[in-house]
Amino acid sequence: MTYELVMPDLGATGAEIVISEWLVKPNEFVRAGSPVFTVTTDKAEMEVEAFRDGYIHQILIPAGSAVTPGSVVAL
Repeated sequence: MTYELVMPDLGATGAEIVISEWLVKPNEFVRAGSPVFTVTTDKAEMEVEAFRDGYIHQILIPAGSAVTPGSVVAL
């Protein structure tokens, strides 16, 4: 079964969240709680963690792109 990796609501007051760097590659296994990518908001830079164990099959949003909470960033 394929799950969507969704950008969480990070509480950023600005509308823009930028994916700074992907810490995993396609087809790489990740464990729940492990960092998957970093983001930059109007207030801070932080890591976003996997919500469940699984493989990152496809990265949909490349590093350097702005996204909004709720956007699907990977499968």
